[in-house]
Amino acid sequence: MGVKLKVISGPLFGREFNFTEHEVFLFGRSADCHCCLPDDRYISRHHFMLEVNPPEVQIRDLGSLNGTAVNSVKYGGRKKDEDQEEAAKRTALCKVKNGDLITVGETTLKIVVEAKKDKEVPGHCFQCGQLIPVNQKEELAYLGGTFLCRECRKKLAPSPMPSQKEELEKSGAEILDDLLQAISTAGGGQPALLQIPGYEIIRELGIGGCGKVYLAQRCRDRKELALKVMLSRKSGLSDKDIQRFQREMKICMELKHQHIVTLEEQGNYHGLFYFTMEYCPGGDMGRLMDKRGKYLNPEEALPLMFQILDGLIYAHKKGIVHRDLKPGNLLLDRTQKVVKISDFGLSKNFEQAGLSGFTAAGEYSGTSYFMPKEQILDFKYVKPVSDIFSIGATFYNMLTGNYVYDFQSGIDPLLAILEGKVIPISKRRNLPKKLAKVIDKAISPEMEDRYQTAIEMKKELEKVMLNSS
Repeated sequence: MGVKLKVISGPLFGREFNFTEHEVFLFGRSADCHCCLPDDRYISRHHFMLEVNPPEVQIRDLGSLNGTAVNSVKYGGRKKDEDQEEAAKRTALCKVKNGDLITVGETTLKIVVEAKKDKEVPGHCFQCGQLIPVNQKEELAYLGGTFLCRECRKKLAPSPMPSQKEELEKSGAEILDDLLQAISTAGGGQPALLQIPGYEIIRELGIGGCGKVYLAQRCRDRKELALKVMLSRKSGLSDKDIQRFQREMKICMELKHQHIVTLEEQGNYHGLFYFTMEYCPGGDMGRLMDKRGKYLNPEEALPLMFQILDGLIYAHKKGIVHRDLKPGNLLLDRTQKVVKISDFGLSKNFEQAGLSGFTAAGEYSGTSYFMPKEQILDFKYVKPVSDIFSIGATFYNMLTGNYVYDFQSGIDPLLAILEGKVIPISKRRNLPKKLAKVIDKAISPEMEDRYQTAIEMKKELEKVMLNSS
């Protein structure tokens, strides 16, 4: 299964762009675009983004001046007295299909979806677990890539299915809530509880872009663990998709370090991927920041920053990039003096296997606030230096309570990242100059200007500690 983008008119006539996996494609006049047309003044610097997750394709106009035409229907474009960032924020997403034409200025591109498919796997009813044959999956599809058999559908109260746009704009956690609410009607209206064989759910701990985290007790030994569930947003799930994801997660399960949360088990139940990991009762870094009033003082933050870098150094030596570093993925013990990095490889592997559905073009979770530019432009090949930006942005947030990008003035998050609108940390808070210098170097928009390794960054922070003692 693959997708081709064929240029059928314009300066690049005859050129093709091929996609066989989950990828992002940026079109515009800027040199960092995958399709760059600098001489067509009708085109904006960053005009539109195409996100491909074969066989599905989604387009999002980036607040361009003149809009993007899909089959001659205009999407996006700016209103009078509206700037690009404001226009991009209100632009709706649009799914495109085989044969659709995208026109911008002199250029027209045609979407071609190749028919060859990987072998699909049967689904399971989210409510009762009944097998859903491949030839019935389209008919029995329900919310967020799940399925409901005919018998379970009869038990549900009549309710309209969300529109394509509504479902695209919902996170995995919101769809999971909708699923549990829907099937609660089958039990006389009582709230439905998530059920995973072998575990007893105690309570909800938190939410993420693709699902939720619960405190659970493992039945065989009564051990308390954090149990994370994630919904695949991809239709036509294949054996290849699942096996690739599970293979990559087995590698991450081998990470054993005092400052990395241990991943214990994984599984797939009724369309839900689930993982169990060690439970950290002190909550995440954001909770500690809230407890302190908004941010941490350097005296408290620096020891935690060294622990985080130690965990990062260990993982990078094993060849594993996190790709989703943020305060919500830094978990604390009961004393809140020991920190561990959670979800190593989880977001990256879920997206690379194509299981996350559309993420880059449509969903702005907390992740984007800590994301470097190259993660949008070439997210499949993110390197350790990209983790340096994200951990620098996380430390920035820990020390100031603010984000590195200028998100506070109505600027579209995607454009703020693409255009590298980073605010020096000294503009946010008065910190020791040498500490501010380390953070600013880590969050440089261009990769070559940052620390290239976590070891290098740690050494510079050690100098800050020596000078302050």
